[in-house]
Amino acid sequence: MQFKIVCFLLGLTALQSCRAKREVHFEFLNKADLVIDSVGISTSTNVSNVKVGTVHPRREVSLRLDMSEEDYVDGNYKIDVFAEGSKSSLRFGYFTNGSPLENIIEIAFWGDSVSCRSQGSNRDN
Repeated sequence: MQFKIVCFLLGLTALQSCRAKREVHFEFLNKADLVIDSVGISTSTNVSNVKVGTVHPRREVSLRLDMSEEDYVDGNYKIDVFAEGSKSSLRFGYFTNGSPLENIIEIAFWGDSVSCRSQGSNRDN
């Protein structure tokens, strides 16, 4: 009887882990006084990426990074901001087993720096 209960619980746990969303949403806010030519966000494995074009000063854009093709590995994110002929890059955050730990990551670009803040947990789904 205990064996059946343990098997049932293991099966339920496996099914729940398959339901985890393998995507993360980014809210990118340009707080600088310059026009950004493009913004790219990728995973450290370079399997998943998303890119958006021009972002004007004081404007916000939303990006969705689909990670369904990621291997079941741990890694981080990388953002590349192209503006006025130069590129700014930053590695940030963390994902595990190919799935993000959060639902939303807010990114603010200040021209000379970038700040990130996470919201929500994908582990609750």
